[in-house]
Amino acid sequence: MSANPSNHRASPSSLIEMVKRDLSEQWEQGRQVNVEAYLEALPELGTPETLSTELILAEYEARKRSGAMADAAQFEKRFPNQAKVLRQLIDQQAQESASGSGSVLGQIGKMIAKPQPPPLSVL
Repeated sequence: MSANPSNHRASPSSLIEMVKRDLSEQWEQGRQVNVEAYLEALPELGTPETLSTELILAEYEARKRSGAMADAAQFEKRFPNQAKVLRQLIDQQAQESASGSGSVLGQIGKMIAKPQPPPLSVL
């Protein structure tokens, strides 16, 4: 008998990564999905008031990549609790895009990634 997937809970970080990937794919395929839709399906992600800024920014970036409108003010209105940090990240993203440094999500990923242990030396 196969295990029921609903009995297995994903870690918060893997759940966030899964949602980011799916959100990006949805926008690439022309389906304009808001991050709030995931909150309904996955309540463990939180509420609009507690949602990870990383997920909000994932929708913002997916919109931009698809050519859709990505208005920072709209996101700040939808997520007022995260507005200040969101504005800083969006501004940082605009500066990095102008200088060619990469996405803010990529930078966030680097900041929160676990450091890799040094390679073992063999005598």
